[in-house]
Amino acid sequence: LVSLEEAVATFCDAVEQQLHLRNEADHNRRFRANFAGEADLHFPAIFDDACSDEVLTMEFVEGLREEELKTSDVDLRHVVMAGMRCVCRMIFSHGFVHADLHPGNMRFEPNGRIVLFDLGLVAELGERDRLINAQLLFAFATGDGKTVARCFFENAPHTATPDYDAYEGEISAFVERLRRRGLGNVQLALEIGRIFDILRRHHIQARSHMTMVNLALATAEGLGKRLAPDLSLADEALPYLAEA
Repeated sequence: LVSLEEAVATFCDAVEQQLHLRNEADHNRRFRANFAGEADLHFPAIFDDACSDEVLTMEFVEGLREEELKTSDVDLRHVVMAGMRCVCRMIFSHGFVHADLHPGNMRFEPNGRIVLFDLGLVAELGERDRLINAQLLFAFATGDGKTVARCFFENAPHTATPDYDAYEGEISAFVERLRRRGLGNVQLALEIGRIFDILRRHHIQARSHMTMVNLALATAEGLGKRLAPDLSLADEALPYLAEA
């Protein structure tokens, strides 16, 4: 269950913010500062003197598109691991997430470094939201269905659940089925989307920031499944979740 009014308001605000390119320049500087020590990730430099609210001028980057990677000498596993590390740090460490992470907004350099651009749409998570996300996804990845149910319920903006025990039982059974399949066979972001259907049926409203977080995770997982399908992205995310 998602608030339509809140979702529309969030969308309209995001579109308004993207019309002002100084905002994107500010986002760029913040991402560059957050990942200053990350050798495997790059955000093109901004030329401040050539920027305004209507014009954004940045460094030109030569790089490969995703579809060119498999015919290149780039270490695909290295790229996937770097991408997962990047997304996890955005969500669980910085609370500042690139919310438009699709393949068109990425390039890959011959040394495997990922370049991200088009930074107009972002999601900001406060300390509480970051902790909730970490607890929720850690419980999800470790098969703790009762904690998954409790995290969603206790942090929902609105609930009208007629039978909490039935809700908890359904969530727990769902998470247990995934645990038996093994994390290597699970797409974490896809399964979180399926949990949203359970929340809807039990009249529990999900926090709006979960949509942005799920999109970022889905992008990282999608990249991983396409380039290194033998890797378990859920397993790789666990250390970052535990740290958070």
